[in-house]
Amino acid sequence: MKDPRNSRTCKAIVKAFKELLEEKDYEKISISDITRRAEINRKTFYYHFTDIHDLVVWAFDNEAVEHMRKFNMVSDYKAAIEFIMDYLEKNEVFVSKIARGVAVGELRTFLYKDLYETVLIVAKNINSMRKEPFEDDFIHFISEFYTEAIAGALMHWAIDPKIRDRQKMTTYLETIMGETIRQLLG
Repeated sequence: MKDPRNSRTCKAIVKAFKELLEEKDYEKISISDITRRAEINRKTFYYHFTDIHDLVVWAFDNEAVEHMRKFNMVSDYKAAIEFIMDYLEKNEVFVSKIARGVAVGELRTFLYKDLYETVLIVAKNINSMRKEPFEDDFIHFISEFYTEAIAGALMHWAIDPKIRDRQKMTTYLETIMGETIRQLLG
């Protein structure tokens, strides 16, 4: 059976939701608003999504997470950072309203999922070069620590246009990924 989540209808629903976010806050958007804008009925919405939260999760997974999996995180972490920055910029209203609203957890989860794997791979790679490698649980701790910090910085960057200097943020993230972790584990 064909997966209903990979349909044009899902994309149309997400598009309608994003258009509504241009007009009002996340908390004020109802399923009725979305179905009217997407020109579908409620049954169609519920066939694809259980609720708006599910819609947001699907949007992040479908639009970004799937693409992040294509990167070789050891050699392409800079490209992965650029992709995340591109996604955040292209979806500024969506991301900032999600981050400011009750769906902040979805944004954090999206960022955390992608970043954790990236940071973990970098940390494991650096650790493997040590004469006396650290234990796995310390490597996971370091990866979680840096992932939380990077995700928080990216969320702040996405929410506040006054601090949005892409070149500076990219340089900072690349330094953290490439140098700071290397120095800590080196």
